[in-house]
Amino acid sequence: MSKSRLQRRGTHSAENLSLPPIPRVLPRILSRLHAAEFVDKEDILAVMECDPTLEERILSYINSQLPRIVGDVGQAVRMVGPTTAAGIVIRLSMSKLNVLRRKTAGSCVRQLIQHSEATAILARHLLCRQRPEPAAQTGDSEDQDLAQTAFAKGFVHDLGKLVLIYNNPERGAALYGDNWIERTPEEVSERAVEQRAFGCDHTEAGAYVATEIGLPAGLVSVMATHHDADASATDISDSRDLRAVRTANLATKAMGTKFSGLHAQDISLDWDACVRHPEWFHWGSSSSAAPETLEQEDFVLYSEFFLENLSGAVLA
Repeated sequence: MSKSRLQRRGTHSAENLSLPPIPRVLPRILSRLHAAEFVDKEDILAVMECDPTLEERILSYINSQLPRIVGDVGQAVRMVGPTTAAGIVIRLSMSKLNVLRRKTAGSCVRQLIQHSEATAILARHLLCRQRPEPAAQTGDSEDQDLAQTAFAKGFVHDLGKLVLIYNNPERGAALYGDNWIERTPEEVSERAVEQRAFGCDHTEAGAYVATEIGLPAGLVSVMATHHDADASATDISDSRDLRAVRTANLATKAMGTKFSGLHAQDISLDWDACVRHPEWFHWGSSSSAAPETLEQEDFVLYSEFFLENLSGAVLA
């Protein structure tokens, strides 16, 4: 039974959430772009295998811009070029969220996607440039797989906020927008504020929805525990990327409002405050984990770039 609004039943109200449309292909295509700054036709076709409806939609989109109809998606991708095709995939994936982007919480949804991509980029950066201490010695292939997984986990860590906004856009806009529902003392956590507003917090909402739609257990775990300093994964690789996501999420708070995400409280963090946080301890003293290195990381937010620059004409 569909429920359009949260029913306040304490911490168990996550079970009453409506499931929002999730752009499941989005982190996959963004991860491939950020890994090498380009994609090829095989990358596009591999991503489309994850969404049975995407092949028909992208073929229809491209054909609407071509002088003649193309029946094969591979040929269509070759004609527009794989990078443009990747942009179309991003745009079509984001269109799943149009029901929210056009409502009162539209700006919140956009800011959440920006924060998600930034966190994913930083999590990948940390794992590619430095192994946390202590860490098991692994091969290059395994490290590459770990970095890709970390990107996905960084991207979905705050999915619960999207879920809360979807179930109550007006309350979400008030809570996460420029004017908070209530000004709370610093000792009251953000999740406590969310509990009062929605009946559950974003970690519970994200973990519940991720389980319901069958996302891998590692993604569910990150959504549930990325704010719990005492929580840890039993698997070494899961533990590494969980720490990377926590550190990346922390770092975005010092990088300006474009990257810092949505908050139910006013936050003010600078790099000095970030590096004093216990999460930085896990990354040792390597310069690749230093704040200034993270701040200088190339932040091309492809989700934002393609939405702004991919017009009706897809051909150069």
